[in-house]
Amino acid sequence: MQKGFSSINLKYMRKFAEEYKQIGFVQEVLAQITWYHNITLIEKIKDKDMRDWYVNKTIENGWSRNTLVHQLESNLFERQVSVETTANFLEKLYAPNEVFNSSVYYRNPEYLKYSYLKGRLLA
Repeated sequence: MQKGFSSINLKYMRKFAEEYKQIGFVQEVLAQITWYHNITLIEKIKDKDMRDWYVNKTIENGWSRNTLVHQLESNLFERQVSVETTANFLEKLYAPNEVFNSSVYYRNPEYLKYSYLKGRLLA
Protein backbone atom coordinates (compact mmCIF):
# COMPACT_ATOMS: atom_id res chain seq x y z
CA MET A 1 0.00 0.00 0.00
CA GLN A 2 1.02 3.56 -0.54
CA LYS A 3 1.64 6.02 2.23
CA GLY A 4 -1.63 7.40 3.60
CA PHE A 5 -3.66 4.32 2.73
CA SER A 6 -3.01 2.28 5.84
CA SER A 7 -5.75 -0.02 7.06
CA ILE A 8 -6.57 2.37 9.91
CA ASN A 9 -6.82 5.35 7.52
CA LEU A 10 -9.06 3.35 5.20
CA LYS A 11 -11.25 2.55 8.20
CA TYR A 12 -11.47 6.27 9.02
CA MET A 13 -12.26 7.13 5.39
CA ARG A 14 -15.10 4.63 5.38
CA LYS A 15 -16.45 5.93 8.69
CA PHE A 16 -16.18 9.50 7.38
CA ALA A 17 -18.18 8.58 4.26
CA GLU A 18 -20.83 6.87 6.40
CA GLU A 19 -21.14 9.79 8.81
CA TYR A 20 -21.19 12.61 6.27
CA LYS A 21 -23.44 11.77 3.37
CA GLN A 22 -24.29 15.39 2.52
CA ILE A 23 -21.74 16.40 -0.10
CA GLY A 24 -22.45 20.12 0.38
CA PHE A 25 -21.66 19.96 4.09
CA VAL A 26 -18.45 18.07 3.40
CA GLN A 27 -17.25 20.45 0.70
CA GLU A 28 -18.27 23.70 2.39
CA VAL A 29 -17.79 23.03 6.09
CA LEU A 30 -15.67 19.97 6.77
CA ALA A 31 -13.10 20.96 4.15
CA GLN A 32 -12.21 23.90 6.41
CA ILE A 33 -10.76 21.68 9.15
CA THR A 34 -7.98 19.13 8.98
CA TRP A 35 -8.37 15.41 8.50
CA TYR A 36 -7.12 14.93 12.09
CA HIS A 37 -9.86 17.21 13.43
CA ASN A 38 -12.41 15.11 11.53
CA ILE A 39 -10.98 11.84 12.81
CA THR A 40 -11.02 13.14 16.37
CA LEU A 41 -14.65 14.23 16.10
CA ILE A 42 -15.75 10.95 14.53
CA GLU A 43 -13.97 8.92 17.22
CA LYS A 44 -15.11 10.91 20.21
CA ILE A 45 -18.62 12.13 19.35
CA LYS A 46 -21.47 9.93 18.21
CA ASP A 47 -24.23 12.57 18.22
CA LYS A 48 -24.35 14.28 14.82
CA ASP A 49 -25.72 17.61 16.08
CA MET A 50 -23.05 17.81 18.77
CA ARG A 51 -20.34 16.95 16.24
CA ASP A 52 -21.61 19.63 13.85
CA TRP A 53 -21.57 22.14 16.72
CA TYR A 54 -17.91 21.33 17.45
CA VAL A 55 -17.04 21.56 13.74
CA ASN A 56 -18.58 25.04 13.55
CA LYS A 57 -16.88 26.18 16.78
CA THR A 58 -13.53 24.85 15.51
CA ILE A 59 -13.87 26.87 12.33
CA GLU A 60 -15.19 29.94 14.13
CA ASN A 61 -12.41 29.97 16.73
CA GLY A 62 -9.54 28.46 14.72
CA TRP A 63 -8.95 25.68 17.25
CA SER A 64 -5.95 23.42 16.86
CA ARG A 65 -6.58 19.71 17.22
CA ASN A 66 -5.23 19.81 20.79
CA THR A 67 -7.58 22.64 21.68
CA LEU A 68 -10.47 20.73 20.16
CA VAL A 69 -9.59 17.66 22.24
CA HIS A 70 -9.42 19.84 25.36
CA GLN A 71 -12.85 21.33 24.59
CA LEU A 72 -14.27 17.85 24.04
CA GLU A 73 -12.83 16.55 27.30
CA SER A 74 -14.13 19.56 29.21
CA ASN A 75 -17.64 19.02 27.77
CA LEU A 76 -17.87 22.49 26.26
CA PHE A 77 -21.01 21.62 24.32
CA GLU A 78 -22.94 20.61 27.44
CA ARG A 79 -21.75 23.67 29.33
CA GLN A 80 -22.63 26.08 26.51
CA VAL A 81 -26.03 24.55 25.84
CA SER A 82 -26.94 24.57 29.53
CA VAL A 83 -25.96 28.24 29.80
CA GLU A 84 -27.93 29.15 26.69
CA THR A 85 -31.06 27.40 27.99
CA THR A 86 -30.89 28.47 31.65
CA ALA A 87 -29.36 31.94 31.61
CA ASN A 88 -31.88 34.70 32.00
CA PHE A 89 -29.41 37.53 32.23
CA LEU A 90 -30.64 39.32 29.12
CA GLU A 91 -34.26 38.89 30.17
CA LYS A 92 -33.54 40.48 33.55
CA LEU A 93 -31.79 43.56 32.17
CA TYR A 94 -33.85 46.70 32.24
CA ALA A 95 -35.03 47.99 28.91
CA PRO A 96 -33.44 51.36 28.02
CA ASN A 97 -36.74 53.21 28.37
CA GLU A 98 -37.91 51.40 31.48
CA VAL A 99 -38.00 53.49 34.65
CA PHE A 100 -35.54 52.31 37.27
CA ASN A 101 -37.31 51.71 40.57
CA SER A 102 -34.79 53.11 43.01
CA SER A 103 -36.95 52.59 46.08
CA VAL A 104 -36.36 48.84 45.92
CA TYR A 105 -32.62 49.31 46.18
CA TYR A 106 -32.47 52.19 48.62
CA ARG A 107 -34.62 50.57 51.28
CA ASN A 108 -31.85 48.11 51.94
CA PRO A 109 -29.56 49.45 54.73
CA GLU A 110 -26.44 48.27 52.89
CA TYR A 111 -27.31 50.49 49.92
CA LEU A 112 -28.18 53.39 52.18
CA LYS A 113 -24.65 53.46 53.62
CA TYR A 114 -23.21 54.39 50.24
CA SER A 115 -26.08 56.31 48.65
CA TYR A 116 -25.15 59.97 48.75
CA LEU A 117 -26.14 62.35 46.02
CA LYS A 118 -24.97 65.95 46.23
CA GLY A 119 -24.32 65.58 49.94
CA ARG A 120 -27.67 64.15 50.94
CA LEU A 121 -28.89 60.64 51.66
CA LEU A 122 -31.40 59.17 49.24
CA ALA A 123 -34.27 57.39 50.91
